[in-house]
Amino acid sequence: MFTIETARPINDTISLKAFYEQEIRYIKRFHDTNKFLYAYYEFDMKELDHLLFVRGAKPANIPVPDIIGLDPLFTTCCDNFWGEFMAFERLEGWLHEEIKCLDNQTYTSGGIGLSFKEGFAADLKWTGDSINLVELAYGIWLTGQLNDGNAGIAEIVNWFEVHFKTKLGRPYRRWQSIAKRKRVAVTKYTDEIKKAILRRLDEENGR
Repeated sequence: MFTIETARPINDTISLKAFYEQEIRYIKRFHDTNKFLYAYYEFDMKELDHLLFVRGAKPANIPVPDIIGLDPLFTTCCDNFWGEFMAFERLEGWLHEEIKCLDNQTYTSGGIGLSFKEGFAADLKWTGDSINLVELAYGIWLTGQLNDGNAGIAEIVNWFEVHFKTKLGRPYRRWQSIAKRKRVAVTKYTDEIKKAILRRLDEENGR
């Protein structure tokens, strides 16, 4: 954040937004470069922990770069990667929030002031069960509703956390909670949404 703060353009909203978007692309390239390890992290997998997080161990068939300067008697081959993944998730959330603030600023076009804040909803906070928001996030992700289907579940969950001011935890771990439900109630919250919408339509149509 310090590097971004000191290098960003000053007094130029368009250039500043482009600068933030470039930083987000850098983060995505890092994730793409380490795609297997990032997927292992994102889905909170455990199967290779004995190779990735035990001192002196290293997987034979997975490219894991050597990190120069780290103490091999203390570190494992992937703990530094996990620290970077966690930091980049937080940084990406911060960048998206900065871009949102820029988009909400007041612009003037042809002498007419246009405020993008006008008409925006009041500050909202999620007060329902957090697992319901996770279920909604997975529904949006699995049906590809954001960024032409290119938004990852971690990005969506992070966006929800920032904008609804709540903590949802690791996406895959929360998904396991949903998967353990009884079959008839596995989509409990989205089923409630459907029933509520149908009930409202019935009331409006006098049924």
